[in-house]
Amino acid sequence: MEDRLATNTAVSTLERRLSLLASTAKTLHETLLEKPNDPDLLGRFQECQQTAEKSASQKENLSLNVHHEELDLQDRKEEKIAGKVFERAALFHEKLSHLDVPADSDEGRGCEKLVGEFLALRMFLAWKQSNLSAADALYQKLVPIVEKRPETHTAERVASVLLEIGKGLLEHNALDASIKWLQRAHIAVSVIDPDLIADSAQELRLGVLFNLGKAYITRKTNDDIEKAGELIDVMMDDWPMRIVVYLQRMDWIEASGKGSGEYAKVLKKTIAVVQITDTSLKTIIGKIHSLSQKSNKLACECLDDLILRRITNLDRDEWIEQTFVTRLWITVKDSANVEDEVLVGLKELLDGLERQITHNLSPKTTHCAQALLWKVSEAANIQRKYDSSLKWCKLALHNVFSKAGENNLTKIARRVILCSIETGNYDEAKTTFDAMSQAGKDNPTTRYLAFKLAIRTGDTALAEESLRKIYDTVGKDYTALYACVLDAQQVGEKKHAHDALRYVLQKVEETDPESNNVPILYRCNIALSMTELDTTKEPSQNTKAVGDLTVAFENAAKKADECRHRKVRKSSEVVFTVLELDWFSRNAYNLALRSIEEWCERTSLRLLSTCLKFISAYPADQDTGSKVENGIRLLFCRYLSACLSAELARREDNIENQEDTYLEVWKHVAEFRNTWRAIEENLTDTQKNDLRDKYATMLILDFESAICRKEWDTLSSIVKEAELCNKEFLYENLGDMVLRSKAPDKYVVAVLQAICKSAIVDSGSGATRITKLSNFLRCQVQIALVQDSKLLEELVQQVLKLARDPRRESEPYPQGELHWLAATLWNRSVDFQCATDNENFHKFAEYALSVAGLLRSDWGREYLKGLQERYFKME
Repeated sequence: MEDRLATNTAVSTLERRLSLLASTAKTLHETLLEKPNDPDLLGRFQECQQTAEKSASQKENLSLNVHHEELDLQDRKEEKIAGKVFERAALFHEKLSHLDVPADSDEGRGCEKLVGEFLALRMFLAWKQSNLSAADALYQKLVPIVEKRPETHTAERVASVLLEIGKGLLEHNALDASIKWLQRAHIAVSVIDPDLIADSAQELRLGVLFNLGKAYITRKTNDDIEKAGELIDVMMDDWPMRIVVYLQRMDWIEASGKGSGEYAKVLKKTIAVVQITDTSLKTIIGKIHSLSQKSNKLACECLDDLILRRITNLDRDEWIEQTFVTRLWITVKDSANVEDEVLVGLKELLDGLERQITHNLSPKTTHCAQALLWKVSEAANIQRKYDSSLKWCKLALHNVFSKAGENNLTKIARRVILCSIETGNYDEAKTTFDAMSQAGKDNPTTRYLAFKLAIRTGDTALAEESLRKIYDTVGKDYTALYACVLDAQQVGEKKHAHDALRYVLQKVEETDPESNNVPILYRCNIALSMTELDTTKEPSQNTKAVGDLTVAFENAAKKADECRHRKVRKSSEVVFTVLELDWFSRNAYNLALRSIEEWCERTSLRLLSTCLKFISAYPADQDTGSKVENGIRLLFCRYLSACLSAELARREDNIENQEDTYLEVWKHVAEFRNTWRAIEENLTDTQKNDLRDKYATMLILDFESAICRKEWDTLSSIVKEAELCNKEFLYENLGDMVLRSKAPDKYVVAVLQAICKSAIVDSGSGATRITKLSNFLRCQVQIALVQDSKLLEELVQQVLKLARDPRRESEPYPQGELHWLAATLWNRSVDFQCATDNENFHKFAEYALSVAGLLRSDWGREYLKGLQERYFKME
């Protein structure tokens, strides 16, 4: 602003000086007219005229300079000021035009220079004011000056203005007008003497040629393309090191429709010759991106040249890393571009970098590069192209990436292991795993891959170690463990699948015991155990498999029981569904039946116990049919459990242990009895008949248990309960057991008496054979003879009732028993006679005669006759 004020002040001073000179010249001119031959006046007039001309030139030059400054301002107010300055400069231009100065003189050439620059600047102002017609008219005034080949400065000023107008029009896409003005600029710059041209003029000439070529390329007619090519050839010859020339050559190639090979050729030459700076590098990379849209291969070749031949020699790490990442990005952006040829080229680039750079890539660049390589590997892996995926991962582990983070290295190494496993290259997978850091090895995902490798190579130790590591590190997420299960199943390694599933179960029980997955996991575990059991041939392994299977059922039953109680207390969530409980209870029962034949009783009892727990876990709101079905299954389980427990108790040598086992028998019988009562009314006749046999057996076991535990008071109640079963064998077994027992006589008598009474009540129904019943009566008689005469009478009456019962004609009372009883009663009567107890003598003698009277054989009749004779004699 200060320079502008100084210039304006100088202009004002020159104006005053010119006015004074004009006034002086006028006076001298008038005087000279009066005295034309006065030499002194003539000299003074010429001096005044020269001074005026010089001042006018200085004034116009200063005015042009002021206007040139004003034109650089974009504000409309400044343009108005510049216009006013031009108005003032125009006045002096008018005065100069009237001066009679020879054209070939210094003053004439100076005036011509000022006029040319004045017209050029006025032309520029007209264009700035959007008055292109005025600018064109002003140019026409400039044509004679240009044709006269003005001095270099003037030609530069004119060409510069014409270039600015042409560029402005080009920016507004006025292509025809732009080309016209740029051609004028070309003409103006062409008049400059090549021997005298300065650097600034060279730059101006380059600008004119470049923008004219750009306009031709943009308009893109056939002639334009040809003309643009000629201009570019000129620029290539005159400025072989300038990047803009090569850039326009590439634009021309695109506009002319030439192939990407020509484009790449020019781009490679650009890389080879231009000076690399931040700006030029950015420009070159931009052109490489454009080339990559047509040919990734050529773009990568250009980048390789840029990296290995230029940038690595400049010791600019940031350029190397930026360009290298660009190279990788262009390589991987097209997922179809993952061919062996690309891999080879990239490997050569990495090797070249390793040789030429003094230190490896930074961690940030390494991470970015490995991420890009991982992207390609991931795409190949998804397509199951494991060989290709493996190769890309190996590139990501190149030595130039030595500053990679531990997580990245572990991630890539895992991919190498996975691809090696999928391609069957187990040695490479094992080598990669062994080379990993301990932290990387202990990662759950890594251990999953190690498990995959182990079960395929028969490395049991590695498989077990991997499962333990996964279990210890996964926290609440058991996905990796479950993946191990699936993988082992897929390759047919059922044992390893079973081991992995056990870990899954443990993890679920620790972290999410109420999960809906619990029953499924238990079911899968049991199914695998059963499969393993079926395929095991060695006895030792078979025993272990049976034990594992039993434990699996027990754990599942415990969980079902916990869920049942948890539901009652707090939670409304049902973990074990009815279908799940059906599956578990049925399989436990079937396996228990198999165990009875193949394995030991205790295993069967454990399995039956789990079945009982599963059945007990059914919801209470079941319909009647379901309740009856479950009740029948409970009865069967209790029946088998009681039978097996009794079998164990009989073989037990330790008295205390035997009593404990019989106590278990009693518990099973009690539960059987309760269940029977709960469902009896809803059972069909067929079901009742089938279950009564088992009920009778349960009563026999209950009786046996009571005898062993010396629960004498309960024996009679068991006999009474036997009436519900109405089974012939039941009374016989009860009677035999009590006779073989060490029970006190009173309990024996009571039991036998109850059996006999029940038999008499059931007389004719075939409940108890008369032979067996007569034996029981004989036993009671023998006891009663010693302890209770009244009981003896009752027993005799029972015998008489049974022997006289017409319903037993098909199976009469045994004659031998009647003969024995008659003889015993007669002997008893004789004892009473000897004791002078006539009442009892007569009573028992008559009992003897009554019993003897039931003898049907001839011998019996003779025996009765003999007793009668003796009785009459004794009376």
